[in-house]
Amino acid sequence: MRKKRALSLSVAVLMSIMLSFATGLSGAKVAEADSVLPLSGQANVLTNIASLHQLVGFPSGGTFNGSLDVTTSTITGNMSLPQATVSTTVLGFVPMTAVIEVDQVSPVSGTVNLNALTLKVSTSFNIRIISATVFGFPVNLVGSSCITSSPVNVNMSGIISKTLSATVGGWYTIPQFKDCGLSTFLVNMLIPGSGNTILATISL
Repeated sequence: MRKKRALSLSVAVLMSIMLSFATGLSGAKVAEADSVLPLSGQANVLTNIASLHQLVGFPSGGTFNGSLDVTTSTITGNMSLPQATVSTTVLGFVPMTAVIEVDQVSPVSGTVNLNALTLKVSTSFNIRIISATVFGFPVNLVGSSCITSSPVNVNMSGIISKTLSATVGGWYTIPQFKDCGLSTFLVNMLIPGSGNTILATISL
């Protein structure tokens, strides 16, 4: 009788330990999952192209989709922007209209200071010139493959407001372009260079 009671007690203790372990493991997984918060919102971007002395605003419709890891204080995500139109004058007298597109190469990623409500992020992207026309004539001077020869790299820093929006800004350099047909030389004479600024606002 004592052996059976001892065996029953041992089994009960073993089952209790296994149940406690399983419960703890499950709780850890839930806590780990809860530490990663999904982020989704609108993205509004302004950039100044220094060589053209031109402020370019991307139309509404931009989006940011990513996540914030509260445990590691890191943020990562993807930004998608609609095409933007640039209207300027080149060579001092030639009116030009260009449509540009930003193709993200690497995600927006960085760190967040949850106490100070500040963040630092970086990303890289290519700039594609979809079309370029002069004097209003509907002739695309750059073809269909005009793109930066290497990605643009930009580091941005900023603040997070109490209304759940983040504003970050930074400087970047535009590299040379390639595959712009006969206009490649002219494009590279007019656009590439340093001193360009970017201001992005993410509204969650």
